[in-house]
This record gives sequence, C-alpha cells and structure tokens, in this order.
Amino acid sequence: MKPQFNIYIKSAHVIIFFITSIFYVACQPESNSAEKSLQKDTTIFANIVTKDTKKIRNWCDSIIRIDTASFSYKVFPVKDGNYKNEKQTIRETRKKIISSLKNNEPDNTCIDSAGKLLVKFIVSGLAPYWYGTKYNYEGYTAVPGKGDIACGYFVSTILQDAGFNINRYRLAQQGPITEAKTLMLNDSVIHLTFPNQNSLDTIFVSYEDGLYFIGLDSHVGFLLVSNKQYYFIHSDYISGKVSIEYILQSLAVNGSLNLYIALISNNRLLIKKWLFNEEIAIIKT
Repeated sequence: MKPQFNIYIKSAHVIIFFITSIFYVACQPESNSAEKSLQKDTTIFANIVTKDTKKIRNWCDSIIRIDTASFSYKVFPVKDGNYKNEKQTIRETRKKIISSLKNNEPDNTCIDSAGKLLVKFIVSGLAPYWYGTKYNYEGYTAVPGKGDIACGYFVSTILQDAGFNINRYRLAQQGPITEAKTLMLNDSVIHLTFPNQNSLDTIFVSYEDGLYFIGLDSHVGFLLVSNKQYYFIHSDYISGKVSIEYILQSLAVNGSLNLYIALISNNRLLIKKWLFNEEIAIIKT
C-alpha cells in the first residue's frame, strides 16, 4: 500500500463513567496535490461516532459517551505518547463495560456504541503510531516504528492490540478472502469484482460510517468510512511503509481485480466477541 501522507492524531481523550471524550483535529500542509486535497477535510473524522454527545438510555449509559463535535489530526506520524498506554486504556475500558453489565446481555444500542468506540481506539489511538513503519513482505514486528511489517501482520497486530482474542500469526498467514471470512465469523463476505474509482465511489456511499477489513487480490488493510469519505489504512507495498490514503486514489486498490470486505465496527457479533474477550477462530478454507 502506498501512503500519500502520514497522519498524526492529536488530543484523543477518552474518559469513561459520565465524562465526554473530545477530539481535536488540525491539518498540516504537504507538498503533493493529493495530500493538499486531503488537508481540506478538516472534519475528516468528525462523524466517526456522532456530531453530538449521544446519551444511551440504558445501563450502558454510564460507560460509553462520546463527543466528536471537535476532532482534528496532523499529517505526521505519532512521535510522542505511549503505545503500551493506548493498549492499556483499551483493556481497562472493556473491563469497565463488562463490569457494568452485571451478567446482563448487552443490547444493540450498547454494542453499536462499543463499535464506534473501537473505531476511535484503532483510528486515533493505535494506527498513528504505525504510520511510517517499514513494509516488508516477511515483516512481523509487534512494535510500531521498529523493524518492518507485512500487510497481513499489520492488520492482525492492530486487531490483537485493540483487544481482539485472535492469533495474529495465524490470521496474517491467511489469504485475503479467508481473513475476511474469519472476521465475518464465517458469514457472507462482500465481494466486489473489477473495481474502479467510479464504481467504488457509488458503492461506498451506501456504507455506514465505521471500520472495515478490505482484502485485495494479494493485499489487505482497513477501510475507514467517515462522512462520505473513504480511506485505506495499510502496510503499503508500493510506498514501502504503513500509511493512510484516499482509497479511491490507491494504486494498490485500483490494480486489484477483486475486493473482499468484512464489517468490523458495525459487526455486532464480532463486537460482542471483542467485549467479552471471546476467541475468534480462524476460518479454514
């Protein structure tokens, strides 16, 4: 995958139990025209969750409240912060959500909100640390910025670090369609053939905001849908590093004959497994 730019997400504050999270986003200019175009989207992630603080009217209310009215990012890799702390925050948040359930089954409102929270954890919490990390077909580093990483290992490592109970080695060693089926828990996978910029724009417009897995002929990454904008987060074999780019401008995507798409944040069964730390079995094909 070839990044058009690197992204630094700043000021991502998650405060649980009756405190609202607030995001601040600002774009920095870059030299290339595609990057300049991206910088105009000052509300790039503003609708990942909701424009207004949304009260959840059930027992989940005290755990998940998210406000993305203000949200911003910089086109730079993260240079400060602590990746281990990001992972710890995710673990603690999940524990608080589970504790609040008191053996009750989560309803769809809570699951959907947890899925949106997961998007925030991955897009503004974990992924920015990886931007700029070198791509290598045989790379499998678990530490962002050190060593190199293949596309499959980037996806599986992010998912594992986000709290999914999944074997990152086994998932990374599967083909794109098998990875998609695994994340869909063996349910139907969206299969697009002969994609091009016009057809994808028409198709993606119907997608709900959120995070998706996307597999190409021989490449994988994440599809982020936000406010009718579509982004590809991947370890890019073309640019030679982990990056985020407009998916409609991606050389890797435009050069693929097939796309395999699996829901992540909008997949209620998958989100329940994430919340309860249930193992995700690798689908055998």
